[in-house]
Amino acid sequence: MDWYWVVTGSILLSEKYTLGMRFSQRHFLGQCFSIAIIDKYLIPDSTLQLYAEPNKGIMLNAYNNKTDIVFTFRPEKEITYDFRNQQQHTKIISEQFFGMGWRSAELQKELLNARSFYLATIYYLGQEGNNGRMP
Repeated sequence: MDWYWVVTGSILLSEKYTLGMRFSQRHFLGQCFSIAIIDKYLIPDSTLQLYAEPNKGIMLNAYNNKTDIVFTFRPEKEITYDFRNQQQHTKIISEQFFGMGWRSAELQKELLNARSFYLATIYYLGQEGNNGRMP
């Protein structure tokens, strides 16, 4: 039985269909992230910067007069949230990254004030009949 790695902004319930396939099992991989692309450089063009503290990190990637901002974290337990609720995303990111060092406060403002940003969770999804095994 195959398992599929899926990033989703909403919790997938059993018996849901994704990518045209029926999945009845999901396994939270313990990782969430938020991403935005802004129309200015925060670091030099064609560079990437990473910063990490235990269970959380920030990545910047600059190209074509844009910067990707990625905040990633490992919550203590799976977080339930509405993938359409930007206020809820803002609260989750603010709580998860409160007090983090480096340029965290500055980058958090950039991320949360971007035209569009989203919060996502990473799962393995399995189809019926695999007896719960994962690769």
